Amino acid sequence: IVALKLDFRTSSVGRSQFRRNASTIAGLAGQFIFYTLVGAFLAFLVWFSGSLFLVGTIAASYTMFIVGTAVLLDHNSALASPVDYAILGFRPITSRTYFAVRLTNVLVYTTSVTTVASWLPVTSLWLRHGPAVGAAGAAALYGSSLATAFAMLLAYAWMLRLVGPDALKRALSYVQL
Repeated sequence: IVALKLDFRTSSVGRSQFRRNASTIAGLAGQFIFYTLVGAFLAFLVWFSGSLFLVGTIAASYTMFIVGTAVLLDHNSALASPVDYAILGFRPITSRTYFAVRLTNVLVYTTSVTTVASWLPVTSLWLRHGPAVGAAGAAALYGSSLATAFAMLLAYAWMLRLVGPDALKRALSYVQL
């Protein structure tokens, strides 16, 4: 739960508690509005396009893009954070427990982003083409989201093992820039 709260953090140097909370709420509202607007574009495309294959391809590609960028940019320390060692290093926590907590954190975050981005297209699929197509669309979007999150985390863990944490953190800082 603490890790999820930290995911919605903003720069808080020199700010009061009220301003931090207001800034966090504004950031969450901004993300909700942005992803919902893009979802509205996809819902418009679903409603007026005759090709379900085209709509499905665009919606799945968009979902994979937003999840990939969220994992890369927001969770660049998703599996190994340098701060965690000082806090957890001396405690009796196994690496499997640590990995399960970090993985769950990333999956909850990406699932929430997917939900916000896909609720309008799935609703449009449901209303325009029926419940079976709406359910299949939701399954496809969540499936592509989970597959992308797992692929990004697997690539991150592989690179972490290959080049080490310092080089990887420096490289991801350049990618973010």
